[in-house]
Amino acid sequence: MEHLIEPLKNLGLTDKEARIYLALLQVGPATPYQIAKKAQIKRPTAYVIAEELVEKGLIVHIPGESPRRYIARTPDSFFEDAENKLSQAKHILPELRSLQKGVEEKPSILYFEGVNGIELALMHRVKELHNTEVVGFYADAALVSPSLLGTTEAYNQYRVRHHITSRGIVTDTEEL
Repeated sequence: MEHLIEPLKNLGLTDKEARIYLALLQVGPATPYQIAKKAQIKRPTAYVIAEELVEKGLIVHIPGESPRRYIARTPDSFFEDAENKLSQAKHILPELRSLQKGVEEKPSILYFEGVNGIELALMHRVKELHNTEVVGFYADAALVSPSLLGTTEAYNQYRVRHHITSRGIVTDTEEL
C-alpha cells in the first residue's frame, strides 16, 4: 500500500488523505474508528480528514448512519475528476499567457543550495533542453566536492542520451 501513496500525493492529496482513501477502498463503508485503525492514524485525525475528503468529493458520507460512516468513490471517478479539472484548467491557458504582457517568459530566480540543490538545478526543466546546447561557466575541478562528481556524471549521461551539447568557460589549469 505504501507504493500507492506517493502517486496519490502527486494528484493533490496529503499523506494522511491518501492513507484514508486507500483504507476506505480496502474496507468499504467504515466509521472513523475503523478507518483510523486501517490507515494507522489517530481517530480524531481520521474524522477531520474524512470530512475534508468529502468536501473534495473523494469519499461520501453515508446518510442516516449512526455512527457516521464513509465510503470511497471509485478510483475511476477520482481519475476522471482529476482529468476534468486539468482539462478545464487548460482552457484558461491562453488567457493566462496573455497576462504576461507580450513577454514570452518573464525572468525568475531560483535558489538551489548544496549538492542536492545542484542536482535539482541540473535537472530543472532539463526536458526542454533536448537537442539543444548549454553554455556555462565552470569552477576549477580541483575545488569540486567528490559527492558532486556523481551528480554531474548522472547529468552528463542524461545529456548525452538526449543530445544536449555543452560548452563552457573554465579556469585555466594544468589538468584541463
